Formats: sequence, C-alpha cells, structure tokens
Amino acid sequence: MQTLHGAYASFEENLKGSITRGKLADLIVLGRDPLREEPSTLVSIPIERTMVGGRWVFEA
Repeated sequence: MQTLHGAYASFEENLKGSITRGKLADLIVLGRDPLREEPSTLVSIPIERTMVGGRWVFEA
C-alpha cells in the first residue's frame, strides 16, 4: 500500500509510487543493513540521509 498501489488508489501514480525519474521521493539512507541486524538493535541504526519530496533535507 505504500508504493505503486497506494499511489494508484489516490490517483497519484504519475507523481509517486515508484522509483522513476521525475517522480517525488521520500526515503532514508541507513548506516547499516537492517536485514543483517538483530531485531533489538534496529532502533540504533543511524540515519545518514533523508529525502522528502525528491529533495535531500538531512545529511549526517
């Protein structure tokens, strides 16, 4: 629901919902791979960068 199907449901599939040039992007870049972490350590993974609406708004 967070990607293409959510965008389609809100009639915004041309604006967001997939990683495509010209579309908006909200994402974070993590300092470690969460798939290799123990569940109890997930909250300690540092956030390196944050993008909102296709613009970088935070960089550690």
